[in-house]
Amino acid sequence: MGWALFRANYKVLNALTYGEHRGGVFIEEKGTAQGQPVTRSWRMLAEGDDGPLIPSMATCALIRQTRAGHPPAPGARSGIDALSLHDYETLFQSRAITPAGVTRLRAQSTNRFLAR
Repeated sequence: MGWALFRANYKVLNALTYGEHRGGVFIEEKGTAQGQPVTRSWRMLAEGDDGPLIPSMATCALIRQTRAGHPPAPGARSGIDALSLHDYETLFQSRAITPAGVTRLRAQSTNRFLAR
């Protein structure tokens, strides 16, 4: 009964949708590098139904690392260094997900942004 209800709801929700199946994110951080102000930004666009899969991709990336002989360290800790953007980009290639990274340096003397 549960799967039949799920399938029926899924069909109804997809039939009644409006707008575009598109989502995105823009992240910007500011700091200093070698004594110079730096702004780094990263964008991502997910088309179709691929956007909701992004949170679970971390698990897939960790499993791939473990199978390649690089398991995560045991114990509780911050996971900030567990994955890199490259780990995600490999998974994005099989989906309609487009990441784009930009790094800009602000020159102190001219106050212009220089692409890097």
